[in-house]
Amino acid sequence: MEKLPLAYRPSFFDRPVFAVVVSTTLLCTLLLILYFIDFVPGLTGLNVRMYSGMQGGGYSATVDKLAHIAAKKKGKITNFPTQGSLENLKLLAESSDTNAFALAQNGLPIPEGLELVTRFSKSETVFFLGRNAGAIKTLAGLRGKRIGIGPEGSGAAHFARRFYDTMHMDTLRVTLSNHSLEEQMRLLQNGGLDLAILIFSENAEIIEHAIVRDGLQFATFRQGDSFAKKLPFLRTSSIREGYFDPIRNIPDSDKPVLKLDT
Repeated sequence: MEKLPLAYRPSFFDRPVFAVVVSTTLLCTLLLILYFIDFVPGLTGLNVRMYSGMQGGGYSATVDKLAHIAAKKKGKITNFPTQGSLENLKLLAESSDTNAFALAQNGLPIPEGLELVTRFSKSETVFFLGRNAGAIKTLAGLRGKRIGIGPEGSGAAHFARRFYDTMHMDTLRVTLSNHSLEEQMRLLQNGGLDLAILIFSENAEIIEHAIVRDGLQFATFRQGDSFAKKLPFLRTSSIREGYFDPIRNIPDSDKPVLKLDT
């Protein structure tokens, strides 16, 4: 009788189940490796100085937040308060520290030897704040006004003087004066100033307090697009109805504003 050949029986390693087990093990190992890798660049050893701006202002608050994030990663960012953007650039240009940075708004003269590293994703708004500023719709509405422009060396002061010259505001008999932020807000309340120019993000605490708590208003120029044509670092935008207080509906309609980048 003819002997039949034995049926082939694959070993465990040749079976499909082994391939599934190996594949699953490799996938789990890869996932564990990816889980424990920190893809955020380490900040250990980072030690930089950053010239920010006035204490309580938006720039200073931003640097404080960055310093907090760096500290969690064992890095260090030192917040160096100043009078504002112009002083930031001046101090940076004079500094021999190669680990120093400065925040500055768009439209400022950049000293030789400095270079732009990055821009903030969120722009700032130019506010013309005052007790009855909401009635001002055109440049002519500034006639005879006493306007505070912040401390000398601030970005607001530089913007105000450039705006004044470009728009020939001398014909309007406008008076510009420098004040600290605290003094400026006090003068607005007691009538020592008609307006103040502040450049902050819309959600800055000082802006929300001034509008919601203190009842100040901001001018809304219908000629904003024309201003931006003459001063290209500006652009137009709007603050939506009810943005500051939806219950009291402040502002009571969409308001045109001027913005610039940092």
